[in-house]
Amino acid sequence: MKYGALILSILLSGCSVSSLDGLGKLIRNDKLDQAPQTNSSVRNPDWGQPEKPEKVPDVALSYHSDYDRLIGFLRANDIAYDVLPGSSMMVQVNDTIYFRLNSAMVEMGSYPWIARLSVFLSRFPSITVVINGHTDITGTEALNDNLSERRAQRIQRLLERNGVARSSIYTRGYGEYFPVCTNKTPSGRACNRRAELLFILNGS
Repeated sequence: MKYGALILSILLSGCSVSSLDGLGKLIRNDKLDQAPQTNSSVRNPDWGQPEKPEKVPDVALSYHSDYDRLIGFLRANDIAYDVLPGSSMMVQVNDTIYFRLNSAMVEMGSYPWIARLSVFLSRFPSITVVINGHTDITGTEALNDNLSERRAQRIQRLLERNGVARSSIYTRGYGEYFPVCTNKTPSGRACNRRAELLFILNGS
């Protein structure tokens, strides 16, 4: 009964999870179920986008937790981030990964960041990464839904190729529905062809 309710909640959530290989893995790792589903609605009503992201003081980190390790890595690479509220610690990276027009091929400028991230995540499999794929408004909604999922899955394959555990990666596709730039200009559409990363961490 408990497992049936868990499966039903995943089916009703509307998000695409491509790295759950059977019920056993789903039961062992429910971190994705804890993560915000969109920028405006979340599964747990006590959550929401924080009015002001938590600012971590610039002090030397002791690296006693996954959170410390991740924040230390992001600072060392000058990567901006926001800390989101929730029962698990979540860190959303502001730097995004960009793609070519109507393609799941990653823009060359994004590869160095993916390579550095792969090395880090391969050392700490307890850190879960959620990859959210997005598109511009070029093409139909159905094509963009599929393309956004393929973009997220492309990043997953690149991470796995560099040693990141498959069980630590989840992917979701949001199509054209959450633009961060205008779709009225070429540069704005290029900005929206992206994948965003969300990390879900153990508390200690």
